[in-house]
Amino acid sequence: MKLKLIAAATLATLALSQGAQASVVEFADIAGLHTFQDTNTGRVWLDLNNFFGQTTTDMLATANAAGFSFATTAEVTDLLGSLPLTGGEWAGYRAIMGGAPSRGLIWGSYDDGGSSAIAGYAFAFDDYTSWPVIDGIVGVGDVLNSGTAFADMNIWAHLSGGHAPEPLSLALVGLGLAGIGALRRRPRV
Repeated sequence: MKLKLIAAATLATLALSQGAQASVVEFADIAGLHTFQDTNTGRVWLDLNNFFGQTTTDMLATANAAGFSFATTAEVTDLLGSLPLTGGEWAGYRAIMGGAPSRGLIWGSYDDGGSSAIAGYAFAFDDYTSWPVIDGIVGVGDVLNSGTAFADMNIWAHLSGGHAPEPLSLALVGLGLAGIGALRRRPRV
């Protein structure tokens, strides 16, 4: 009987983990900055609408003071690569992640690992089916979010250090605890 219960719990856990899709969800404000969480990696990210009207240099100083790191190409690719744009998802992402205030665009600059004065940017317009990630395109100190072609760009930055627990991980821990509780409550014969 115990083996059947363990087998059933294992199958339920595998089914749960296979059926889960990566997504982004609202997260608590940190140091007065709006954030969201990537359920694929567990990283907590700054919303892309925290800093309009500032240079990237100023955005980075504020982000760093709040414990956030300028994302790398690989980190941005991990985030966006897990978020499909196959039909209708863009509006939901924008509602959670933030975006350009006056047009259908989600975008931000990131650390492309090159010169400290140049960064890349990753973006998607509301009708895109993928997330372009382009290295070496924008001067870090030159992005002033007013009166320029980059007037509504922000930064891709995530919380430094540890990650918040992923919702799936929490669900699996809860399932395991429930199974242990069920085993303990069962009368012994």
